Amino acid sequence: GEEANSLYAPDSRFGKPTDLCRLVDAFHKAGILVFFKWNPVSFAKVRDGLSYYDMKTLFEYEDPLKRDTADEKRSYFDLADKRISDYLIANAMFLAKVYRADGLVTDDIAQMLYLDYGKTDVQHAVNMYGGTENLEAVEFLHHLNSILHKTVPEFITIAKETARGPRVTGGPDDNHLGFDYKLHTAYRDALVEYMNTVPL
Repeated sequence: GEEANSLYAPDSRFGKPTDLCRLVDAFHKAGILVFFKWNPVSFAKVRDGLSYYDMKTLFEYEDPLKRDTADEKRSYFDLADKRISDYLIANAMFLAKVYRADGLVTDDIAQMLYLDYGKTDVQHAVNMYGGTENLEAVEFLHHLNSILHKTVPEFITIAKETARGPRVTGGPDDNHLGFDYKLHTAYRDALVEYMNTVPL
């Protein structure tokens, strides 16, 4: 799901991790691929989550201009901190190897790629060149897809991306983010609406 406060554990209401593994195996036996919705972007500011995990900023950026989403209900992962980027990459590997997922569909990566996403001029930070691209997020996604595709070659990564950003798919070695596919929700919603239309 979209909640990033418990990336390693399925919701206990749906059973134990071993139950999830059995479910994935059953899908595979029936010839159905399993994709997990995955959120390496942000997490909710809740008391029993990752927010101020060790009584100070740990998973989130220290700078409030980079830390908070536009509605200030969520915090962005501090991708400049190698411990946090490694935590997220290890989680993706965990889903691939332990839960045997066939791929991941990310939450909207536009939020992590642009420092001014949904914010006014006075609310957002800028990168070292004065631009609005989050260079740490770009590097993280390059690294994530490079490691996943080298370690689990058949694994598929799909980026949900609403900003129509360039170079989302394609090899990370060619200055692309390295995703196999891109999911644009406006197109998906329009297609679903069209398919639901009565032909007459």
